Amino acid sequence: MILRIIATLVLLFAFSSLSWSIEKKGLINIPGLYLGLSVIKDTASYNFERIESSNALPFLDFDHFDWHGSGYGGELFLGYGKRFINNFYLALEGFYNASSNEGNIEFTDSNALYTRALHGTFRQRWQYGIAARPGFYLNEHSLLYGRIGYLISNIQLSGGITQTGVLGNFSGKFSSDKDCQGLQLGLGMEIAVNSKLNARIEWVWNTVQDFANQSLIKDSNLNPYTTFRTASNVTLEQIKIGLRW
Repeated sequence: MILRIIATLVLLFAFSSLSWSIEKKGLINIPGLYLGLSVIKDTASYNFERIESSNALPFLDFDHFDWHGSGYGGELFLGYGKRFINNFYLALEGFYNASSNEGNIEFTDSNALYTRALHGTFRQRWQYGIAARPGFYLNEHSLLYGRIGYLISNIQLSGGITQTGVLGNFSGKFSSDKDCQGLQLGLGMEIAVNSKLNARIEWVWNTVQDFANQSLIKDSNLNPYTTFRTASNVTLEQIKIGLRW
């Protein structure tokens, strides 16, 4: 957590320095060019499935549950937009955001043959992409816009399992680090604060491709177990509040 706070402060300092340099050199005065910063509240949702089997035993273990997580983050964005046909607007925007978004789960399976303690964590650490922002000016100071884009999102999945009982004992860990492609949709509003500064609020919905991993472990009786884990319907909902120059 401390490292994330430090990283966020570094990003804020870098952004402040960059915006000052751009404005000082006059680049910010290029018509249509803008950059900005947002703070984010993240909420993630997964459908998680775990199937474990052994070719040495008449054994099948199955878990299926919804997995949720949340966190806070920050975003930097750079874009170019233009007003046309009176009140219509279109922009192309690149973005990068980092987040503390994390979800944890822990449960125990127990029967006459074994007791199993399982735990897991997923983290959606960062994502970047590009989006189009078509919009319409409600008046000279207020812009209502939509968002559609492509993104790459980094997802980490990790955890462990410990088994005891007459079937055999073992303890193992798993981890997975995936960069998943996805679609971004959203709706937002910008309001002019002054001639150079706009405030914005956005609701953004991201969905990325399913991802899976596999692991193999043996118990104290040398029985092998193969585990398949799959996360599907992976979504990330974001509320963003920001400023753009």
